Amino acid sequence: MINGSPLILNFEPLDIDQANKVVAFFSGVVYAITGEIVHIQEKVFLFANKDVYKDGTIEEFLKEIVE
Repeated sequence: MINGSPLILNFEPLDIDQANKVVAFFSGVVYAITGEIVHIQEKVFLFANKDVYKDGTIEEFLKEIVE
């Protein structure tokens, strides 16, 4: 994420405790790099540096997969 690569995680196979630990860790990473977390679908999240959103590519990608 620091280098600009977004991370999409599906928490469906995890139990709630495991998912909470992973979310807590990546929330800290996102905070440290001044990034954003986007809820894509139930139990699926995108973690990324804010710079990834500048050109609009991620927004277009999200529109395609959510529809």
